[in-house]
Amino acid sequence: MTKSKPVCFISYSHEDVDHDTLAYLCSCLTKQVGGEYDVLVDRDLRYGSDLDKFMELLSKQVDVVVILMTPSYKKKVLERRGGVYEEYKRIIFRYQQSEKEKRKGKKSGEIEGYFFLVPILFAGTHESSVPEEIRNLKYLNLVGLRATRGPRGRFQVSDYVAQKYMPEIRKIVASILVIRTLKSGSFEELYREYFARLFRELKADWDNPRDRDHNYVETLFVKTHAYRKVERQEVYFLIGRKGSGKTTIRDVLALTHRDKYIGHVAVVADDFNLEGLYSLFSSGRIRSDTKSVFSRLESFSLAWEAFIAICCMDVLLAQRANLQLTRYQKRRLKPIADFLHDFKRTANFNNPIDKNAAFFFCFGSIIRFMEDCIEKARSDERYFLSDIQACFNRSRFLEATFGREVIYSFYGVLETFRRNFLVSLDGFDSAFDDFRRASIHRAVELEQKALFEIDWLRSFVQLALRMKQKPEVATPLYSHIDLCVTVPEDRFFEVGKSDRDSYRLHSRFLSLRWSGIELAILLRKRLEELTQASTDKSKSPEERLEQFFKQHLKHIPIEVTVDFNERNYQLPLFAYVLGHTFWRPREILLYYAQIIAVAEDLRKKGERVTSEIICRTVRDITHHIIQGEFIGEFVSTVVNIHDIVSAFERQKQVLSYAEVSRILQDIDFRFATGAIDAFQTDNKIDFLYHIGFLGICADNRMMKRFNLITRHAFCFNEGYAPVDAIGKTGFSDYTFIIHPIFSEYLDLDTSKNELILQSSWGELHAMESCMA
Repeated sequence: MTKSKPVCFISYSHEDVDHDTLAYLCSCLTKQVGGEYDVLVDRDLRYGSDLDKFMELLSKQVDVVVILMTPSYKKKVLERRGGVYEEYKRIIFRYQQSEKEKRKGKKSGEIEGYFFLVPILFAGTHESSVPEEIRNLKYLNLVGLRATRGPRGRFQVSDYVAQKYMPEIRKIVASILVIRTLKSGSFEELYREYFARLFRELKADWDNPRDRDHNYVETLFVKTHAYRKVERQEVYFLIGRKGSGKTTIRDVLALTHRDKYIGHVAVVADDFNLEGLYSLFSSGRIRSDTKSVFSRLESFSLAWEAFIAICCMDVLLAQRANLQLTRYQKRRLKPIADFLHDFKRTANFNNPIDKNAAFFFCFGSIIRFMEDCIEKARSDERYFLSDIQACFNRSRFLEATFGREVIYSFYGVLETFRRNFLVSLDGFDSAFDDFRRASIHRAVELEQKALFEIDWLRSFVQLALRMKQKPEVATPLYSHIDLCVTVPEDRFFEVGKSDRDSYRLHSRFLSLRWSGIELAILLRKRLEELTQASTDKSKSPEERLEQFFKQHLKHIPIEVTVDFNERNYQLPLFAYVLGHTFWRPREILLYYAQIIAVAEDLRKKGERVTSEIICRTVRDITHHIIQGEFIGEFVSTVVNIHDIVSAFERQKQVLSYAEVSRILQDIDFRFATGAIDAFQTDNKIDFLYHIGFLGICADNRMMKRFNLITRHAFCFNEGYAPVDAIGKTGFSDYTFIIHPIFSEYLDLDTSKNELILQSSWGELHAMESCMA
């Protein structure tokens, strides 16, 4: 049999299936998919005694498999006999292979041989008919479906049956249509287009003259609560996961406050050769000295200060043509210009300094300074260490690095300015992660690299605190610095665990949380820019978003109906999508790129976009987001994060403290930095809450105590109060929930709980007001 059309195969047991109802189901499916699928049962395959050809078809060519679960079907699977068992064995093997590929982050259309499994309870009960391997999968219930044939062979069903079960059949149709679309070349083309336009074209190069006329700061940027606090310097450490918009805040802050700042010193972690620096400080004598004589942390902090100083010097000179300088200021700049001329070996000071070269110059200077301190110390062991400590200080180091005249000139000219420099640290992306990943299977080297990296980052944090909070050591440079330090949440967790004085950060750091309303505004702004459309500015954020869809994407429903545990939930589309994210811009845009592309492909083919199609489309991309946006992000911090997550496979979605403890008790959390003392069950739960995997199902007492808006409290929607104030009793009275994005990924048992993490617009506005 050649495959001219996509194939939907129905697997069933002959003994206890109603053949008229089976035929009716086949005819409904054939009719509603527009004849674009071949809907087949075993008699259509004509495999006869040629079992190999049949199995090859089932293993490679079938796109959708519908399993009609009945007591006889389950019995044959358990007894491992007959054609049913052979079918089922190959169906499950292929399903598990597809799921394995999805867990690697592949989307459906990227998996060779991908197919969709539709379990249907056709007779009996859950206990009597559902095979073990698929007991946690959501299935349709068609037990009450009855069809008979009239005198002319036409199918007849009662009005009650049609009204109750046709919506269930349409869910099967929706899944078939989505799979067809996801595997089509036309969808791939549309998805690439919308993905590029939502992300790349609209991820503005804010300071590029090419983009200035577009006024992207006004049309795209969302002035979140976090942005306004950094703008006022109420906080200057922004902590957030990748894709949360940290870099954008830094860029817009520099762009919109040009008049406030002398210039912007943008420090990008990925631009530095951390591997080279690690090698430099791992050489025999230096490694020994930073363990026994010098503090590596303090050494790094001094190098950072020199680096910021040289970058600020360069900013002054690069902008001197635009500054109305006095004769005194010009005279003070002369030694600085001479120093940078020698450093760059060029007279063209309009070219920005090579930051990686400056980086190695400053860190190399600290090594030379340490060696000089040792050389100048008296050899008498009574005075050797005290001499080194007396010599090793900030002012001596800066003079040794730049020369006394350059430092005095720099400080002197700074005292004549009323404006500050904006210094930012950002860019902890692929290259920075690669520094660890290269050693991820060599535990000792990985731990050494991770600790080195943490000290490198902690030293910058300590310098930042000294600049902003230590008036007794203030210098003209310190008083002319505004900061915007953006650090990934996993790195900040490591710094906090490694630094006894991390409590000092609490008043100056902010976890970058987006509110649901802010994300709705961001989505609407992106869509408006994509289509060059506009909405009524007098309306609320949700009204403007709905107005846009009604006017420009009217084929996409603005509300979806979700059937969950025999209860119908009517939800705004945005709220449904939001419930499958960690409340970050990147995830919202990933989902909507897929939704818009699927809907557009179906519209062109004359198909209506239903709630079932939207739900299927959203579920399809969850594995991709888990792998790329969750596991892929945390694996360089907790190297066995995949094993930790997988420990919850086939568990209930709602868990007691005892159940969570049982799952976690024998699992080590293998941090790249090595073991963390007293990392017991409560610490593990705390960590899983902070990264968004676990949430808390709050009762009325807890909601009142922590001023929660919803019963489903996760770090991204209700903050950290529920876990930061647990007290002596720990989490023993808590009930936990696994983020719903993991439901299919982990094959969770959701049969006893309500729909998790679905917020109304009213609740989203209430959360927004709490963040103000």
